[in-house]
Amino acid sequence: MTVALIGVGADQTNSSPYPQVYQDGSFEYVPIPEAYESSECGTFGTISRKPDEGHLRQVSASEDTLSDVLDEIMPREGEGDTVKGAELESYPIHWDPNFSELTYGEVKTANKNQIKQLDQGDVLAFYTGLTSPGSGTPHRHIIGYFTVNRVTDFRPLLGESPPTDHNDRVVVSELPPDARETVESKLSNHPDNAHVKRYQESGTIHPQLLIVDGESPGRLLNKAYRISQTAPGGHAFTEDAEERLMVTSTASHRETGFLGGFKKSHRLEISGRDFIEIISG
Repeated sequence: MTVALIGVGADQTNSSPYPQVYQDGSFEYVPIPEAYESSECGTFGTISRKPDEGHLRQVSASEDTLSDVLDEIMPREGEGDTVKGAELESYPIHWDPNFSELTYGEVKTANKNQIKQLDQGDVLAFYTGLTSPGSGTPHRHIIGYFTVNRVTDFRPLLGESPPTDHNDRVVVSELPPDARETVESKLSNHPDNAHVKRYQESGTIHPQLLIVDGESPGRLLNKAYRISQTAPGGHAFTEDAEERLMVTSTASHRETGFLGGFKKSHRLEISGRDFIEIISG
């Protein structure tokens, strides 16, 4: 058994202000804004701002929501205007990972390579950047995990040069009949996945899509587990986290400890059971 650690969540590239972690360890998990057409009904004004019983939940507008802690969002980095106010409240989230349904979609090659090394029963864990009130320095924190049941990589199912639209997304209905049937069948197994919700609305998928189907144990933590310290060029694992979590595969810095300026993926040679005990302690 082993653990893959993947960076997720909103940061300064797509939201403001930075998500917070508080003195008691409670935190705001802010998913990124949805950048494409999607059937997602959850919005920044209807999703709880803090974890509740292991996941984010849909709430009424009168309760604390993600929109209460955000001034603005930028759905596509470097493209278009920022979204504020009432439009922000009604804007859909890209609910990925979804800890309610234990599902996650990935399209980045480096992250996919880490995930594809996982076997059934291994653990997929997630970290994000959080900052303390009054501090301008974010640190990386583990915020949740789930146990791997099945990994589906759609890229080999699409064939060479699949048909794409103006966003370079694969138009599933235009695939050869056998490939289309296989892809549609596998997508139907993951109706709550954020990338499948994009397909439900647009009929398209990312050409590098991989979906992880999770199982228990898995949850969004009630208290974030800090793993980073500042380092030249970004963030590095704290020595304690690097040692306890048995970090073995990362970008080069102090051999394995560099977390990067962006959210890089990492491999931890620790059993899932021990990992869950450490981050939940």
